[in-house]
Amino acid sequence: SNPAYTGRTIRQLLRDSRTQDRPLGIFPEGVAGAAGRITDPLPGVGRLLQKLAAIGLPSVPVAVFESGGGLRIRIGAAIACGELLQSPDPARLCMARIGELLETKRNPGHGRADGLSDGTTRGG
Repeated sequence: SNPAYTGRTIRQLLRDSRTQDRPLGIFPEGVAGAAGRITDPLPGVGRLLQKLAAIGLPSVPVAVFESGGGLRIRIGAAIACGELLQSPDPARLCMARIGELLETKRNPGHGRADGLSDGTTRGG
């Protein structure tokens, strides 16, 4: 990828995110995640999460995985801006929270009482 183009895109994203009233999806591990397990976040994701937090946008961890023939989405509680700004590695913090959501996938009786949301979509 072209670093100049990437930098320009991120600057535009930060400008636009101040005025947009909708969520912004970021895949910290990139486009080629490993099915069912956490991988390392891409370089620069932590800095991007901190810049978004600095303008008041918290991060909401989301785990997306296949189960029972469908695509499942598990949404965790938002990571507060202050926590992201104080974290020495906000990308790893976010990945750890996604890992916790994947753990609730393995222990299905756990999760609903702690603010997790669970949804399933099926291809048609």
